[in-house]
Amino acid sequence: MNRFNIIAWAQFLSETGLFSQAEVVLRLGRSKWSCSSSNDTSFFENELTRLCLQKQMLSDVRKDADRCVVARAQILLTENKIHDAIELLTTLSFSTLPSDRRSAISLYQFLVKELTERKRYDELKDLLFSKTYPLGPVFDLVHQALILGFLDVQNVRRRFYFQTLEGAGKDFSTLLKLSAAACAVNARDIALESSDRLLTIANYSGDSSEMMEAHLSYGHAHLSAGALEFAKKSYNCALSISNDDVRAWLGLAVISLEEENYVSFAKYVEYASKQIKGPELTLLFQLLCCSIEIMGSSKIGMLENQISLLMFSHPTERMKHNHEIAPPQTVMIEHILEEVTKRVSKHQKMKKYLLYDHRDSEFSCRYKENLYILCSNSGVDLITNTNNGLRRQWLDGFSRLDGEFVLIIEQDHELLPTCPDWGQIIDVFRKRPDINYIKINRDPTLPEQFDFFACQSLLDYKTNVTKTGLFSNTPHMMRRSFFENFIRPIVEDNRVFDGGNGGAAGIEENVNIVIKHLADFLGWQVAARLLGLTIWGNIGEKAVVRHLGY
Repeated sequence: MNRFNIIAWAQFLSETGLFSQAEVVLRLGRSKWSCSSSNDTSFFENELTRLCLQKQMLSDVRKDADRCVVARAQILLTENKIHDAIELLTTLSFSTLPSDRRSAISLYQFLVKELTERKRYDELKDLLFSKTYPLGPVFDLVHQALILGFLDVQNVRRRFYFQTLEGAGKDFSTLLKLSAAACAVNARDIALESSDRLLTIANYSGDSSEMMEAHLSYGHAHLSAGALEFAKKSYNCALSISNDDVRAWLGLAVISLEEENYVSFAKYVEYASKQIKGPELTLLFQLLCCSIEIMGSSKIGMLENQISLLMFSHPTERMKHNHEIAPPQTVMIEHILEEVTKRVSKHQKMKKYLLYDHRDSEFSCRYKENLYILCSNSGVDLITNTNNGLRRQWLDGFSRLDGEFVLIIEQDHELLPTCPDWGQIIDVFRKRPDINYIKINRDPTLPEQFDFFACQSLLDYKTNVTKTGLFSNTPHMMRRSFFENFIRPIVEDNRVFDGGNGGAAGIEENVNIVIKHLADFLGWQVAARLLGLTIWGNIGEKAVVRHLGY
């Protein structure tokens, strides 16, 4: 092949956009004719120079085009034409100068934020599939919006996590947030991968604080996956860096709970107590001390014979369905009493209370009269307050109790035939002194619902419960000691939510704020286990209670 053929071949490659291949051909030609005349060599040098100029010109054109795309997309955003802006963004060639790349990334992150806040999840999913850019700056906002994993956003959430993982590179801070978020929703594959990267980065940097966070993250991820030995090793590695880290000690404590080793649990809690600071951790430690006392009690194997029923009612006119059984009629309360009584065994006693929050109206007065007749004929203590709100109603109701187990049911619920007997639930409390709360679920027990944290260990499966991350007012049974040592101190003087939700706010709102703060510090995998929050039944089981009002 002569030099003209080589140059013609190189020109053909460059015209089709294959610049790298064209450059290789020219350099090979120059090498072959380097021993010939200087004119031949310079001929190839000229062609290489022309090729470089051609590449630069095309690159400049692309950069200008990308700048136009970014500018146009920003204009579309101001016109609220988000979908058109996304379509434009996906045309970016990505072969831009660093400053242009930063503009594109900034625009991408802004679009992710806007689509999330507007709950335009289909377009968000399209955007996340279009390109991989760093998502660290918007991670917290998007994660919080998508953490309740309803079926219509679950795929978006997983895609968001995967895109964050791909775009994070060696960004330790983003990977740490991602690992914690994945543990919060039991996305075990992402939690394990991100925590593994954290360890790699920390080992390379040699930074002791990064190493500590990486080992804790690794421990939480393996706790989520049920790999207790790996989790235990990670928490011990964290303690080898700093022996006074309360998170690592409490991580070892929850592993002891999963192993039903209550002696070790008490020991680790004692070690952790020396470093506990702040009101929320102090409150948790108070609860744990009570749990340790229950674990060490000689009565742990005995069934409690006394159950207290607290029913809460108010003259609601807001029910969207089942108006024919709503106040001022007492049909809902009658049905609850009938179904509750059927589930009390002959060895158990139940003290029943109905706490009625009265309003000053003719409608409310008629309802109160009907409730008085019902309770008088049913052996139920009727406690009437006026404009009390749910928080104060709870405080009043619990002040009257002396039994260990309390069943809570609000007026607009119906127990389904599949709802367990109370002896079955108490048997779980007897077998599991670490459990404080068992929700009787009105939705299927799925991670794609409000129970975003729903997960099970082998021990949970054996005892027919599923862990949950948050507290709910919906029908449940709890230990009275859980209320006295954890809930009461939170809600007793906290009036922030009083009057909210038609007077039905003030309990779960206040309690869950504290739970979230604990989980942010300890990790959801540790916090939920220490609090002993569960749902009756295994993952995938159907609801056993029906909500009548919606």
